Amino acid sequence: MKSTSYMMGFALGISFVAIFSIIALFVNKKRGVNKYDEMQERVRGVAYKYAFWAVIITEIVFGICAEAGNIIPMGVMTQHFCAIMIGVLVHVVYSVWHDAYIGLNTNPKRYGILCGALAVINLANGIRGFLNGSMIVDGVLAFPFVNLVIGLVFIIIGVEMLIKKAIDSKQE
Repeated sequence: MKSTSYMMGFALGISFVAIFSIIALFVNKKRGVNKYDEMQERVRGVAYKYAFWAVIITEIVFGICAEAGNIIPMGVMTQHFCAIMIGVLVHVVYSVWHDAYIGLNTNPKRYGILCGALAVINLANGIRGFLNGSMIVDGVLAFPFVNLVIGLVFIIIGVEMLIKKAIDSKQE
């Protein structure tokens, strides 16, 4: 069982993210950012479908492994967040390769900087968790491992966007 201060910090962090997300949603609606054309909307729908199935399949694999004697040494929350991040990665990879990830009026450079910053922040937190010994608890990957996964996902997204940009510029 986690300490009360840990649980309070976790709840406060989730609350902060929820409030920040709601504010960002309202600000973005007012500014009209992230508008997509019909082709992009169609591709994004397919990407969501693939991401959904990726999460479902990952969760089934994790469930089977848990029933077979916890073959994958991960905490429950770590497994669920990893499954979610696999779904996010499937959605983004598919959308980027089909020119449907960046909206018509979105600044790709600003988005790239945001991805880089999120990757660095999460990797730093993951490394900090590794160094202070909180990443592996009783031989099981604990929640700080998720920071490394999120950092890796954002690195993959950034690299993929750079590759896609290079391919597109060669074709022009």
